[in-house]
Order: sequence, then C-alpha cells, then structure tokens
Amino acid sequence: MSALSESSSLVRRPSNKDGGVINHDWPTLLLVFAAFITFVVTAAFNGLNGSGAGLGSVFINTVGNISDKYYTYVTPAGFTFTIWSVIYLWIAISLVALIVSLFMHNQKGRLYLNPLFASPLLMVTMSVNFILNLAWIFIFDREYLIAACVILILIAATGIAVVGMMARNVEKYSEEYAKGTDMFIWGILYRFMMNGFAVYATWTVIASLLNFTIALVYAGDTDLKATSLAALSLLVIFHVTWFILENFVFDKYVRYLLTPYLVVMWASNGIRASLASKSDTPAEITSFVLSILVIASITMIIRIIIVVVRSLRKPEKKRISVSAI
Repeated sequence: MSALSESSSLVRRPSNKDGGVINHDWPTLLLVFAAFITFVVTAAFNGLNGSGAGLGSVFINTVGNISDKYYTYVTPAGFTFTIWSVIYLWIAISLVALIVSLFMHNQKGRLYLNPLFASPLLMVTMSVNFILNLAWIFIFDREYLIAACVILILIAATGIAVVGMMARNVEKYSEEYAKGTDMFIWGILYRFMMNGFAVYATWTVIASLLNFTIALVYAGDTDLKATSLAALSLLVIFHVTWFILENFVFDKYVRYLLTPYLVVMWASNGIRASLASKSDTPAEITSFVLSILVIASITMIIRIIIVVVRSLRKPEKKRISVSAI
C-alpha cells in the first residue's frame, strides 16, 4: 500500500479549500516559458551561423571563419567547438523537463512549486543569458571585437549566476530531494540540469578568455605571445580558485557538480591539438597548455575521491514520506 501511495503521489491532483485544482504561480510559469522561447531563438540563430545557412541573408561570417581570421595561440582546434551541440542538447532537455514539471503534482501541490527550483530570479537570469548569447552572435559576426568580448564576459557571469542559483535551490530543499522521498528523482534531475549549465558556463568562461585575447591583440595591438600566456594564466587561476572554493567553501552546494573539469580538459586538449598543427608555436605556450591539461586531470581525480569519501562518511539522510506511514 505504501509503495502504491508513493508512486501515485506525483500524479494526484490536490485541491484547494474550494475543491478546485491548486492554481499556478503565473509569474514563475511565464518565466519558465520565456526562458524556453529565448533559448529556442538563440539556438536557432547559433545553428544558422554555425552551419553557414544564414550567410548572406542574416550573417556576414561564421564564428569559425572569424576565429580563423583572428588566430591566437589559445584558439582551440575546430573539432573542439562541437561541444556546443552537447551544450544546447543538454539545456534543451533541461528546459523541456522544467516545462513538464509545470503540469505535474506531488503531495503538496504543483510539482514545480513544491519545492521551488525554477525560482523567478533564476529564470530571469537564464533568459538574460540567452539574450546576451544571441546578441553576441551578431556583434561578433560584425567583428566588433571589444564589444563582443564585453558581452561574452557578461554571458559567462550570468551563466555562473544560473549555476549558483540552481545549487542554492537544490541545497535549500535538500531534505525534500533526499532518498526515500517522492521528489528524489527530481533532485537527481535538477542536479543533472545544474551540471549541464555548468558545462555552458565553463565553456563561456574559456571563450571569454579567447575573445579577450583576440580583442587585445587585434584591437589593442598587444603582443600575441604575451597576451596568450596571460589568458592561459587566468585560466589556471580560475581553475585552481574554483577547486579550492568548491572543496572548502561550497561543497554542500556543489557536491555533485563535476562537469567543469571535463570542459577545461576538453578545451586545453583542443588548444594542444591546434598548436600541434602549427610549426611556429612558442615552446612556452605548448608547455603551458600541456600543464593545464595535466592540472585539470589531476584536480578532477582528486575531486572525485573527495566526493566519494565525503559521501561515504556522511551519506544523504533518508526521509520517510507521510504516504508511506
């Protein structure tokens, strides 16, 4: 009886005092749909640009062509940019799951409100991020290098904010997502979404460093080698700083967030592959990129060990739902 009660708790339609179905929170609902629509538009224009289908009608260049034109020592090989397909697919799955949650129920009412994961601030920030992404495509296409750099930094900042709010919302209601509750699967799904947006945020951080290098070299006339070394140094600083913060400050929020390491490894390997195809690459650049790949790999292994050990020492508490009693 308890098992049947738990399995049916997500589809039972609770009622309010007047016997009607509990109402939606319309601002939250509309913001979820707004984020989905802005994402679809952004992904569509990115697809038009990346495939070249929009050349001559919407775009002047493809991002790939501009990257080749403004080459730097930190420009990854072309295959590296296939990560965008993974990013957009992951985000699409996440947003569809959020929309599905709008029409589901649990014991307390509307599933998306009990507990509230897709908070209004989260969805607004997400929409702003997608709009900035869309704007960047057109600005970079017109080769406004400094403006494109500024916008990409804002994309990275809002992406990090989205991941942070997701982590906060999951931790805030962690007991309701614990094993043994009817929201356990959704807790896993929300962490899956957080990891997907972390791939996006991490990649845009790396892309902003690339855009920063392009802007300084080609618009600011700085030295290519020195600027590339500075960008790589910033990547190491960001990576090591995050490793320290997540293990000693934010662990309870990001315990199961691991994808940033994979992105740094993917990007650094892409840069290594690009440099290997060039004969005039300074040895310092090649060695530095290889060091970043090694650092990212080692820190990921250490992080996985830390997560496993901490999870075994302090396993997530099980909660028994009221319907199982």
